[in-house]
Amino acid sequence: MELLSVEIKLLHLLHTGQPVVKGEDVHTLRQLIARGYAAGVDASDGDGDEYIEVRLTPSGREIASDLQIDE
Repeated sequence: MELLSVEIKLLHLLHTGQPVVKGEDVHTLRQLIARGYAAGVDASDGDGDEYIEVRLTPSGREIASDLQIDE
């Protein structure tokens, strides 16, 4: 399965510790979670702000590591 450039960019950002995902990247994050490259847990603070705690799955880390080698 080929990844879109926005998915590759987000995988790289998550791999390097990007703490915030917002805007259009939220939709991309949902796609990565659906494909099994990332996992998310609701981390909302109860004050009306919604947050998702995100981590890469082993397959997501493998792809992100391969991207770093290819650069």
